[in-house]
Amino acid sequence: MAAAAPETAPTFNWTGMGRPEGAHIHYQSFNFAGQHYSLGDCVYLLPEEEGSPPYIARLVRAYEDANAKEAERLVIEVGGL
Repeated sequence: MAAAAPETAPTFNWTGMGRPEGAHIHYQSFNFAGQHYSLGDCVYLLPEEEGSPPYIARLVRAYEDANAKEAERLVIEVGGL
């Protein structure tokens, strides 16, 4: 039996030109795990809190925060529908 391939983290990259605003660089779209997303798109999300139900939200802001720690630099904000 062949060994299972190690899991790799989903890939992420910004698309298009960023718009600087203070310590943030705002973007209109990005690619994540092989899918393209743009501001205004609706997404199906799994909440961080265990036991909470999945929900649908709209992408409202996407930016990179130059002042944040490496693991917290990419910020994707969502809002209700």
